[in-house]
Amino acid sequence: DKSICDAIAGDAQIRCKNTIDEKKLQTILANGNITKELCDSLETTYKAICMDALERAIATSISSNAISASNTDNCDEITTENEKDLCYDTVNLKKAFTTNDITECTKIIDDKKKEYCISTIGRALEAVRFKEYVAKNDLESCASLTTEAYKVRCEETIIFTQVRLSKNTNL
Repeated sequence: DKSICDAIAGDAQIRCKNTIDEKKLQTILANGNITKELCDSLETTYKAICMDALERAIATSISSNAISASNTDNCDEITTENEKDLCYDTVNLKKAFTTNDITECTKIIDDKKKEYCISTIGRALEAVRFKEYVAKNDLESCASLTTEAYKVRCEETIIFTQVRLSKNTNL
């Protein structure tokens, strides 16, 4: 209780109140029980730190709900731009990986995450097409593969299969 500091005069009173606020803030942050009311009970610097922590906790909760629901609409409730962008990116990345839909990657704001998403999904889709072409013995489609290693392996696998089945080494 900061009222005990009222009996102290001058700078010592300010230090007393700051020490109490500092300890109170440490307790609030350690318990994770951050509320606007608790932050409002603090003075200046400690109040600002508390309000920032409260905003991050709210953003984290909203992001978790958005990610669970795979719904970027929830991200709109976040007030800080960085946290909001992170929410959008995480939801869209999850959607892209869950559905293997590369168009979801284009909705990602962060360029590095977007690039990672596109290349990862692209490789996964390429692997699916490779397997499909080999399973169907579709030699012509192998040429459409963009990864050189997949293209060569696809052609070789199909040719070797045809040679083995036909016992004709002239293929």
